Amino acid sequence: MAEGGGIGVGVIIGEPTGFSFKVWVSETQAFDLAVGYSFAGEQPFTYLHVDYLRHGLIYYGLEVRFKQLASGLQSGVRIPFGLNAVMFPFELFAEVAPIVNVAPMTSLGLSGGLGARLYF
Repeated sequence: MAEGGGIGVGVIIGEPTGFSFKVWVSETQAFDLAVGYSFAGEQPFTYLHVDYLRHGLIYYGLEVRFKQLASGLQSGVRIPFGLNAVMFPFELFAEVAPIVNVAPMTSLGLSGGLGARLYF
């Protein structure tokens, strides 16, 4: 469990940039939450996602995501794939994720980031 367990708190830099939180529920499963802001594209946005992750050599998961744009709320799913290195109480990670936006209209995208967390 997080090679030590507990709750991880840290940052993610990329798309989006913000705060990252992780809670391990077993040796191979965790929930991840990110709250951030992005300046990419035509309009900046605030961002929230919640992931369910399975860990092995790489991790993968399924996520529900929400973006607050100037034009309204956008929601969709994200499928993250990543690598992490846990040197308890620290974790470093890198991920990339295809995105399917479902509301208010359907579109495809890609996001990714680098991050670090400290476990308590």
